[in-house]
Amino acid sequence: MSDETTYLSELPAGAVEEHLEQTVALWGEGHPRDVRLRETLRELAAWGPQRLRLAGLIDGAGALVSSLERFGLRLQGPDGPVAAIGLGSIFTPEPERGRGLARRLIRLVMEEARVEGCSAVLLFSDIAPEYYEKLGFVRYPAQRWTVPLSSLPQAAPLETRPAADADIGRLLEWYESSFPASVLRPIRDLESWRAFRRKNSQSPDLVLLEDGVAVGYLNLARAPERLWINEYAPARLSAERVWATAARHGAEAGAAEMGGWVRLDPLPPAAALRDRPRAIPMIAPLDSCLELQGAVTHFDAIDHF
Repeated sequence: MSDETTYLSELPAGAVEEHLEQTVALWGEGHPRDVRLRETLRELAAWGPQRLRLAGLIDGAGALVSSLERFGLRLQGPDGPVAAIGLGSIFTPEPERGRGLARRLIRLVMEEARVEGCSAVLLFSDIAPEYYEKLGFVRYPAQRWTVPLSSLPQAAPLETRPAADADIGRLLEWYESSFPASVLRPIRDLESWRAFRRKNSQSPDLVLLEDGVAVGYLNLARAPERLWINEYAPARLSAERVWATAARHGAEAGAAEMGGWVRLDPLPPAAALRDRPRAIPMIAPLDSCLELQGAVTHFDAIDHF
């Protein structure tokens, strides 16, 4: 078997289809293959290659032997925003494994991003983080919490309504104002917000209302026996009122438990913490613009790609 491969910075449609065929069992989420292909091609066209594209290695016969998704994004650092890329859906078919193809591909993409002026690469590890640490990535804390619904505050829940497209600008302002400027995190814009919401269409945003006035938002995801809080941004509310609001939705959904990723916000009373086995945020520097060691970071579940 020859180790000669060719790097494609942007996969053509046929190779995109091959990537989707190879990864449907892992990330197909139960969608028919033709639907997943159609939606992926639509997303690629809508975002454009600077925001989203697939890259990969092909062998001498033109077969796709390793591939990934590349996202264009920005990270907020202590000294301001920097250009970055995100990597996702990194995959090598079983017969091609053990040859270092994924490692080669990641290094090629990282070097390409560095030449383009990017300062960092972000990914969420679903396998052994040590693999990515050998490529220069720094691992950040990844925990989740759970709590019985009955342990949450119940007093003074807020009213909610589904967020409309016209609300997104305000939701984005609430989100961006939730963190000190020194926190290392992905920066969102209207385009990325809409795209990630389309990807998480089963978890619509809810606008929080106090006396009929919009004061923040909440994003929930229902699962058997549990309600997940993906994120929230109360502009001027106590966390207890957010928990009470989420508890009411959980009770209506018949959930016995609530959970979420550990954020910078206060945790609910009696929350139990566990390390997440997957979706571990990791960042590799491409220059000296970001101080990564010891940085205070924030990654929400909806940022996971």
